[in-house]
Amino acid sequence: MKSVTSIILFCVISARVFSAEFSGVVMDKHTMEPIPYASINLVDLNFVIECDSVGTFHMNANVPSSFSIIASAIGYESVQLELKEGNPIGLEILLEKSHLEFEEIIVSGFRNSLGTKTIANIESRSLKDLKLLPSGTLGDLIANIPGVYQSTTGVGISKPVIRGLGSNRVVTYLNGLRIENQQWGADHGLGLTDLGVGRVEIIKGPASLLYGSDALGGVIYFVDEPYAKVNTVEAELGSRLESVSMGIKSYAGIKLSTSNFRFNLYANQFNHADYQLPSGLYGAQSRFKGNNVKLNMGFNRGNWVSNIRYNFLQNRLGIPGHTHEEEIDPDEFQITTQSRDNSLPAQVNQNHYLLWENKIYFDKGKLEVLLGHTRNLLTEFEEKVTIPGLELDLNSTTYNIRFSSSKDKRWNWTLGAQGMMQTNRNSDRAEEILIPDANILDNGVFGLLGGRLGNWKVETGLRWDSRNIIAYETNASDFSKMYQSINYSVGVAKFSDKFTFKANLSTGFRAPHTSELLSDGIHHGALRYELGNPDLLSEKANQLDVYVEHKTEHLNIVVNPFVNYIRDYITPRLMDTTIQGLPGYEYSQIDRVLLGGADFGFHYHPHFAHFIHFESSFSFVLGQSMDGEALGLIPQPRSNSSLKIELGLGKKFQLENIVVQHQYVLSQNRVEPGETPSPDYQLMNVAANFKFGSLMGISAGVRNVFNEEYIDHLSRLKNIGMYHPGRNFFVQLAFNFNKQLNNKK
Repeated sequence: MKSVTSIILFCVISARVFSAEFSGVVMDKHTMEPIPYASINLVDLNFVIECDSVGTFHMNANVPSSFSIIASAIGYESVQLELKEGNPIGLEILLEKSHLEFEEIIVSGFRNSLGTKTIANIESRSLKDLKLLPSGTLGDLIANIPGVYQSTTGVGISKPVIRGLGSNRVVTYLNGLRIENQQWGADHGLGLTDLGVGRVEIIKGPASLLYGSDALGGVIYFVDEPYAKVNTVEAELGSRLESVSMGIKSYAGIKLSTSNFRFNLYANQFNHADYQLPSGLYGAQSRFKGNNVKLNMGFNRGNWVSNIRYNFLQNRLGIPGHTHEEEIDPDEFQITTQSRDNSLPAQVNQNHYLLWENKIYFDKGKLEVLLGHTRNLLTEFEEKVTIPGLELDLNSTTYNIRFSSSKDKRWNWTLGAQGMMQTNRNSDRAEEILIPDANILDNGVFGLLGGRLGNWKVETGLRWDSRNIIAYETNASDFSKMYQSINYSVGVAKFSDKFTFKANLSTGFRAPHTSELLSDGIHHGALRYELGNPDLLSEKANQLDVYVEHKTEHLNIVVNPFVNYIRDYITPRLMDTTIQGLPGYEYSQIDRVLLGGADFGFHYHPHFAHFIHFESSFSFVLGQSMDGEALGLIPQPRSNSSLKIELGLGKKFQLENIVVQHQYVLSQNRVEPGETPSPDYQLMNVAANFKFGSLMGISAGVRNVFNEEYIDHLSRLKNIGMYHPGRNFFVQLAFNFNKQLNNKK
């Protein structure tokens, strides 16, 4: 760590410092009229400058000798500009009118760029838009994105699934920090809340080129809210109530930003009782509660931009469906009284996430150094209050170093190295050991090249990875094995005013986890006895993804088919015997499997009624071995449609919009042996959003309006016949304050 710090300081001293005035005006491209209150996003500094009433902006600051900005305004198409020394004074930025929402910049891909200009298929969604219909968990929110689903254990435990792949096949990042939280367990949740999160980016399919082992199914990349506008202090607080679980969630936040220093500080607390079923009964042990604190600090000095981010999350989760009984009685898990008291069984999690992010700018490129550490302490109490049944302490230290060249306007390249050192330890006070103590060491190096060939944009890359796993005190002997892989990606794209075409061929790999290699014990959360297989090989994936978009002034249509071919697919197989009264499952491999499907979508914004937005999507996945046998836990086909009516009725107290969402989830009858089919179901959700001046916002609505009884195919409570929550009324209040600081020019 000391040597890395020395390198950073040397680069800071060596590179050029550029302290200057940064000013300009944003105008309409056709009328040349200024655009009031447009926003200038300094991407690499992660803060925003707001234009005044005549479209001008001005700031004195230390900025890198080359940096990127995004200019945006409501009703206009966003523009990205690369600036160098000598550019920042008297800029004239021209924006084209657009009736669709302006774009965010993508940070999870090869190179930061606007969403529609990325070659890789990366979908970005603002959490503000997803929260127009508030949900209880972050997993609920992102499951509205085409191709993204969730595997749930009640309401409090949610795991993301991308195109039929989840758990260890999907990697989650928060601002460039890899989140490690025992994600191998089916009853271990996402490990994040929506506190301070601004948007989410989804990479669908293998992404090992950028993110190494485990990114076989895709990457979920959360990005925190930007800092406050320069020389501004902002504060917010709010609370949401939900009827179905008598849940309450309260939060507060403060942001402060100057030209060279800024910070965001957030905190929340949430508490939910057992949720109510459509029948009026309650799901036993579905209660959960917790608290979350997050601090982001950023500063810049000349060519050096640095952010320190810390996130602490602690929660206590009831585990519905958890039992030690050989004979399972579903009625035992549906009770007549609702409670939020601590009881057993329960799962207690403590998560610490720390990231130090550095960007150092040179005349001909940019060096990024990200150093992180995560700690997950997982404790499961089964029958005793003071003695846990299972306790694991997972510590992961990560690094990500890359240099991107910007010398050539036509071609650019990136070289990098990435890795992780991880320890996983069982506690001496726990009664059981499901997986042995283990150390994991990851290292990878990669190179990327992107540019233009005529009217086409192209991107290609190559990466080598190794993962070394050492496990101790296994049943046989100590286990030590190294897994290596070489992966590549090739992508092409063509952009025009009305059409976008992208095609990407990418590979990925996943080394087997110790839970698959060396498990030997009862997994109560999964209601089965698990046996590992130390001879498992790495999974290898090859995906072809094609994205076609046709857009006009008022209509967007998207077609996105894919096919993912995986070799040595790891899956738990039902054995012919029971072990300690539970069905036995042993991990094995299928030589070759094929997953295919598509996401379709359109967004209609009619000319005669600009206040109407109608969006609809349809997603489906098919999964089978090359012998024709269906894979298990493949999501149901899903249609998701929403109508947003922007009203703006009223003066001080204003009805901003009404949102109506309809989901039709088709039946799933293609199941593996031992798995049961799932019938179709429909859901209707409604919300209305109000605001009182600029200080207060109110949201109110109903989820599952018609109190539908349904169990999703990916629900882990399907085996005990426990339905998802019934009709849920919610109301949310939010207060926002901001004040301009003295700006000394």
